[in-house]
Amino acid sequence: MPVRINLLAEAIAAEEERRNDPVKRAVWIGGFCVFLVLLYYSTLLFEQMVVSSRLAEKNTEWSRLEPEAKNIATVSKNIREAADRLAALDRLATNRFLWSPVLNALQYTMVDQIELVKLSGTQTYTVITPPKEKKATTRSSARSSGKEKPASSTESIMLVLDARDYGPTADQNYNAFRDAIATSGYFKSSLQSEGGLRLAQLLPPSSDGAGAGRAFVSFTLECKFPEKVRH
Repeated sequence: MPVRINLLAEAIAAEEERRNDPVKRAVWIGGFCVFLVLLYYSTLLFEQMVVSSRLAEKNTEWSRLEPEAKNIATVSKNIREAADRLAALDRLATNRFLWSPVLNALQYTMVDQIELVKLSGTQTYTVITPPKEKKATTRSSARSSGKEKPASSTESIMLVLDARDYGPTADQNYNAFRDAIATSGYFKSSLQSEGGLRLAQLLPPSSDGAGAGRAFVSFTLECKFPEKVRH
């Protein structure tokens, strides 16, 4: 049989080995991955450009609407403050302290030998200003901060009774007068539970005139009503 000799077998084997080279395959795969990364980056860049364009449009629109929004916010704030003042005045008119029940109840507490010399009532208000909140640095914090707390005032009311006890010193009618006020239905329910009624001053016996003048003991009673906080 004739013997066939393939003189190109070595070249064909070398070419086949070159085609199956793993380094070449890795280069092709790496190039494809780089292409995918570049494609993804291009997509992100395009989306960023679109978002930036929309953001610029919104900023322009906000710049146009911002003065009007600030004006509306200022007007709304003024309306709320006016409404709060009207509500406070309405509460004050409805719940204000009336002196007529005090005088009416006082006339039923008088005791023999006691002469009321002076009656004075004090009604004071201590304004309490809430602490100022820090200005919000961002729009979100400004929305979450809420409206400011309104100022309030503490109402303090006291009735001061200056009187004279013309009875015998041993009778101590001023104590009877104090007890009559303490057991009065109105004063019992209206005065402070602690320290609402106290003998503020008790002077030594004296006379209202020279010679045959009547002797008396001057004293002062303080009736303190509970403090109320008004907004």
